[in-house]
Amino acid sequence: MKIVSSNTDAELAANRALEQVEGGLVELTANLIRVVRGAGRPGDIIEQVVGLTEALREYGDAAGHLPAGDELAGMIRLESREVVVGHVSESSAAWHYAEQRMVRGALQMAASSLLGQLTQRAAGSQELFNGLFEIERMREENRRETSRAARAGRARTPKRSLKKSAAKPRKS
Repeated sequence: MKIVSSNTDAELAANRALEQVEGGLVELTANLIRVVRGAGRPGDIIEQVVGLTEALREYGDAAGHLPAGDELAGMIRLESREVVVGHVSESSAAWHYAEQRMVRGALQMAASSLLGQLTQRAAGSQELFNGLFEIERMREENRRETSRAARAGRARTPKRSLKKSAAKPRKS
């Protein structure tokens, strides 16, 4: 049996190089974010930039062009990297959306602070706090619902006497 592949050697090389571009870009981006927040590995930045540059060169040689900006952005956008397993309830989805709003706001604040863009920093702050307010609203709603359910459960459950019943001695 002969297996026929529709991918040429050049296409396979371009796909492998593109995987290297994605890995390098994700690694560099994550490290830069961590360095900005005061952690990360600042000593690795140059090595990561060089590795990414080499991967881009290899991809360009194999594909005849560099990846488009949208393709690169898709590699590091949080929304495109998250995996949702199974069915998610409406409340879980709302919670996740509010968390993502906070993260996007914090990232915008950090980037805008680095560039001295006060208006954009304020917009990031607003997005962060809008996400926080949404989470606080959901938490309060959950507390009220839990409290209502507890009260309803107590109303249906007969109250038990606190007195201990006198135990009859056993006959041996």
